Amino acid sequence: NVGWMKQGEWMTYTITFRKAGWYQTRLRMSSLEGVGSMALLLDDTRIITVAPPPLTGDWQTFVNVEPRTRVWISE
Repeated sequence: NVGWMKQGEWMTYTITFRKAGWYQTRLRMSSLEGVGSMALLLDDTRIITVAPPPLTGDWQTFVNVEPRTRVWISE
């Protein structure tokens, strides 16, 4: 559960993809005002952007956002 993010803040996770292909990501999001954006980067390349986030009207009311992206793996 991550909250109270400010513009320019970021988090890092390590994910291992075993093969190239289409992948679906599930993001649990909430937004009181529906402003801002969220991006996922893979090796410094933006692969998913959610902007604006879904307006839920409350910080504790969540919705799933499930974008798909294609991942290529270098040999």
